[in-house]
Amino acid sequence: MEEHKKYHYKVTWLEKEEAFVARVTEFPSLKATGKTNQEALETLENLVFKSVEELKEQGEVPPEPTQEVKKKNWFRRLFLFGTSGGILGFLIAIIIALGAIASAVAAVASVVLGGLLSAFSGTFK
Repeated sequence: MEEHKKYHYKVTWLEKEEAFVARVTEFPSLKATGKTNQEALETLENLVFKSVEELKEQGEVPPEPTQEVKKKNWFRRLFLFGTSGGILGFLIAIIIALGAIASAVAAVASVVLGGLLSAFSGTFK
């Protein structure tokens, strides 16, 4: 696995710099800018990759990723795919997100309806 991709990256737009700025939680001194959010993210990922390699060469242990990354990484990738893939990528990202929401709603509905049916099953016999 690419170790540098498991960290918590955040890309924001800075009006003052008229650029996207990417930061990484585990390496607070690193940042990268770009004309697009994808460009800023890729530049920062390369910087982090080099930093991790240098730490290993010096016999040091790179920082562990935050717990937040493990939970939110899929959404970040989906968002970046949608915003960097033009309108088609954005629509695909929305469809995937809506599918995940629909699955969760269906699971809750089946539990609720199953409970109601079992509660009233003796009433209709």
